[in-house]
Amino acid sequence: MAEIFDYFIRADDDFSDAGPSLLLVNDTPCIAWTGIGNQFPNVMPIGSDADGRVWFDRDNKITLEGNRSSGGVAFGQASGGAALMWSLDHNPASLVGNLFNESLEVTGDIVALGQSSQYTPALCWWIRELNMAWTGEDQRLNVAPMGFGDSGWEFLRERTFTSEFTETSEYEPALAWRPGPNRLYMAWTGEGAGELNIMYSQGGSWSDPQPHIAQFDRATKHVFRDETSEAAPSLYMTGGNMALAYRGSGNRNINLLEVDTDNNFELIRKRTSGHTTPYRPAYASFLGRRWIAYTGEDDHLYLGRVAA
Repeated sequence: MAEIFDYFIRADDDFSDAGPSLLLVNDTPCIAWTGIGNQFPNVMPIGSDADGRVWFDRDNKITLEGNRSSGGVAFGQASGGAALMWSLDHNPASLVGNLFNESLEVTGDIVALGQSSQYTPALCWWIRELNMAWTGEDQRLNVAPMGFGDSGWEFLRERTFTSEFTETSEYEPALAWRPGPNRLYMAWTGEGAGELNIMYSQGGSWSDPQPHIAQFDRATKHVFRDETSEAAPSLYMTGGNMALAYRGSGNRNINLLEVDTDNNFELIRKRTSGHTTPYRPAYASFLGRRWIAYTGEDDHLYLGRVAA
């Protein structure tokens, strides 16, 4: 077993019963999660020093009391700051959220009119817009951009992509953008066998006017037959290299799979950690290193630095 982490920290006083999210907001790395017990969404900066040590900055922790989450939260880049989205803890589980400025101050609300999910959504900046992916009540995968409508900031139903019934999941999807060829990738754990899947939407020229509409082509779909999970994956792109972080199937060990998307998803490296989680881990790059955040078996939040 090749250990993934060379350093990790634990949040002694912060707990969750879902997977967290990671995001770099105006050069400040942050972790977001749903609190255990009250189900309120939370955002907390991650501090660091010149020696490479990091810590959870509880003095600047933000708790959004009001709308409770039924699972985890999605944290994504938005114009002028960030966005946080989650599924409401009632039936129907409507998708709602907040916008933040670069100082992590709440500046507005977001709604996804008529859209609901039992799972955490995913957020990703694509071209010039924030896009959200979610698993619908029929288990099909959906992607829609955010725009300003009659109800304020919302995800636009008229520009929503919905997958065929051959692409379904019992968990939330993941999104990542590769700017070079302008591809928006979506990853998910397949319904039934639990295999990891990838598919992308090919964007047009940078000079093409909006609106950009995600159209995921089934011809681009790749199934990792030997990689299965009992939770959702997280997804990260560096050039043509793709990284998927996920918990195992039949076990809860965190796995990190790295593949070359320019060479038919050729395996670069796979590592399996001795660290375990019941949920989806989160993957991000900041402070010159790559990091994975996860909820431990003890419900504490953890942040691990990925070894080179």
